[in-house]
Amino acid sequence: MDRIAFALNSYLGPSKVFIYETLRNIKSFEVMVLTQKTGNLEQFPHPYIFSTSDLPLHQRLSENLTNYFGRFAYFKKIIKEYPIKLIHAQFAWDGIYMLPLKRYLKLPLVTTFRGLDIYGYSSNPIYRNQLKRLFAEGDLFLPVSKKLAERAISLGCPENKIIVLYGGIDLDKFKYIASRPKDKNKINILMCGRFVEKKGFAYGIKAFAQSLNRHKNISLRIIGSGPLKRNLIKLVKNLGIERFVTFEGDKNHQEVAKALQEADIFMMSYVTARDGSQEGIPNVLKEAQATGLPTLSTHHAGVPEVVLDGETGFLAEEKDVESLSQKLNLLIGNQKLRADFGKRGRKWAEERFDVVTQTRKLEDNYKKLISP
Repeated sequence: MDRIAFALNSYLGPSKVFIYETLRNIKSFEVMVLTQKTGNLEQFPHPYIFSTSDLPLHQRLSENLTNYFGRFAYFKKIIKEYPIKLIHAQFAWDGIYMLPLKRYLKLPLVTTFRGLDIYGYSSNPIYRNQLKRLFAEGDLFLPVSKKLAERAISLGCPENKIIVLYGGIDLDKFKYIASRPKDKNKINILMCGRFVEKKGFAYGIKAFAQSLNRHKNISLRIIGSGPLKRNLIKLVKNLGIERFVTFEGDKNHQEVAKALQEADIFMMSYVTARDGSQEGIPNVLKEAQATGLPTLSTHHAGVPEVVLDGETGFLAEEKDVESLSQKLNLLIGNQKLRADFGKRGRKWAEERFDVVTQTRKLEDNYKKLISP
């Protein structure tokens, strides 16, 4: 069986489940992981993880420094022992980092674009120059949304090197719940994500507060953590809605799936951050719709490719609290609409975001590069 390498800065943050889902669903290749540091190995086990962080301190410091000049002594040693046919960088910055190794090994380099790696730092002239080199030398680029592909092309990525490949989710983990209401007199709204600007939690909370003036039977669960937590708690207090809002902290993937199955409506009010960063295509929206949740979100980045406005949920413009609240009211007041959106959302997830199907497409692209 041919071998390939997954290259990423860190293996593997708790929020990077989507990378692990792809990794464990690859069947046609043996995958080596090349990384600079590791964590959460009990959560994300894999037999072939090679990290410079495992080296003795003096060797690790030397390796990390000289790798930026293309030395890669440790990775070259590993690849000599486990010959590979292709490198797959999981973010644009991983592709940039791997360029010297690609040149040395004369191997195809595939790079996935996920959002922050294209939106967040592209205003930095040094990073833009690095991206230009990656665009020129990389063999294939896989943005996770059409919107992200458009952005990459605007930055100079050759269109003929781009294939949009949606990330997949495990549909068995996010089971469809057709019959939602346990208590018809209570509507549970759920938000989930990291507490940073682009997630737009403040706008969703304000929209909930407006809807609460009209509907007294609603509650809001918020899963997540991050630097804006104190601000959000203060906002809830200032709005006088503490009794209806619970902050539940971080939860693992299984706990998030359970929360999605318990909810009646999923809401995330994404915005473009002041530094220009945006989402790529939020996996939590795919997961919510897979469970049959009607979804309320915003016209932001790749969101309209997941939430089909008026079919699987509703979309409002970024920061438009009034519109968010109006659409939330429609969902709160119409159980049949929620059920119809949820049914179509599950079907859409099955058609476009099944991790098994998407991983087979990825493997097909590997095969074309290895044996053109």
